[in-house]
Amino acid sequence: MPLSPAARRIRKLLRETRLPVSSVAYYCRVNRKRLNSFLSGDRLVSDRQIAAVLRFLNRELETRAQSDQHRSEFDAIWHNLAERSLRYAVLEGRNCREGTGVFVRIANQEFIATCGHVLKEDLCPTAMPQQVLLARKGITRVEEAGKSVLRVNVNGEMDVGYIAIVPGTSESLGHQAIEIDRICNFGRGQPGRNSFLWGYPDWSEAPHNHRMSKSGNVDLQPINYAFPLLAADEWGDLEDSRFPFKKSRDIVFRYDRHEDLKCGDGTLPNPKGMSGCGLWQGITRIGPNDLWVAEDIKLIGIQCCVGRPDSPPFARCVQIHHWLSLVANDFPSLRRAIGKVKTVSSPP
Repeated sequence: MPLSPAARRIRKLLRETRLPVSSVAYYCRVNRKRLNSFLSGDRLVSDRQIAAVLRFLNRELETRAQSDQHRSEFDAIWHNLAERSLRYAVLEGRNCREGTGVFVRIANQEFIATCGHVLKEDLCPTAMPQQVLLARKGITRVEEAGKSVLRVNVNGEMDVGYIAIVPGTSESLGHQAIEIDRICNFGRGQPGRNSFLWGYPDWSEAPHNHRMSKSGNVDLQPINYAFPLLAADEWGDLEDSRFPFKKSRDIVFRYDRHEDLKCGDGTLPNPKGMSGCGLWQGITRIGPNDLWVAEDIKLIGIQCCVGRPDSPPFARCVQIHHWLSLVANDFPSLRRAIGKVKTVSSPP
């Protein structure tokens, strides 16, 4: 017997979903042998049962499509953040401090936004260019920045810093700089909403990796981490007396290397090296079926601190307006552009 349109449709959906007939028959409460006979041309299944099978398969296909869509959206976000983040190193004698930064373009000036403790105040504001090494995208080495670095400065109290670089340096290293519209003064951020870190931790415990020579090899395997931020009234459980939190400065979230983060073999990276990476958050709420757009994810903070093994499992970022204030103070000509940064109030 020729197949009915419904039978042809069900066969097509079975191929697309790759579900066995037995599973579909079970979930739709249809006799498996009768469903197989129907798909071969016999009319042994009621219209109600056919409708149930079609609903089930269409719903399964739609759910998978949404899952694939969200997966591809997150992949696009990670790729977008990777394009704008880099690993860098600062030489100090025979030793080397490593950090992560974000390329930022304000008007006609380019910067690497990062934390202050990697750069250290003793190098600022006139660090020798050969003390700063930048990693080229896709290359597992850091290289002398030479004349690319114009100036370095930090605000030690707020633990933010910048590396002012020659315009075009980000592109020459295979990256892209964010424009001022990708920065949002979001205060402490929106608690409970997904946020993102992209950084370059130290994956090796070998001591020599902390004493790199110039142009030395370094593992540039990045890590990405999505998580909800904590409201200020939730900070108390994580606060370490050695690192008191400040509402006017900090953004806080859980960072438990032993519980929240899992790797295939159980080993986790030393977060050292992630210092200075960007904290990103969407400034509009995303529903379960809404689409993520990478350009809507804004830079709202700079990661600067992770709790010690003997302290509560937290990580702390500095609100981005402190970094903007440092730049505005040193570059008065950029104050008008910085003044255009969107401000969104934090919850009380």
